Amino acid sequence: MLQSKAVGAAMLDANLLDRDVTPVAVALIRQSIPFVIHSAIGMPDELKQLHPDIPVIPKPAAAEAVVNALLEQLAA
Repeated sequence: MLQSKAVGAAMLDANLLDRDVTPVAVALIRQSIPFVIHSAIGMPDELKQLHPDIPVIPKPAAAEAVVNALLEQLAA
């Protein structure tokens, strides 16, 4: 999807159906697309080592908190 659609920002869960979100997060970083991770398990270890500054909003969280974190990334 990142290769065929314009993406302005993203909210990711740490777990995908077949693996963690690290490849998607790295692709977003390479394309300078702001994002946050909203997850019950936190950031995957590999991603944490590569990019420890990615915002992680733990589940459960109020929708307002998640949106505000994403807006902060958009403003940065």
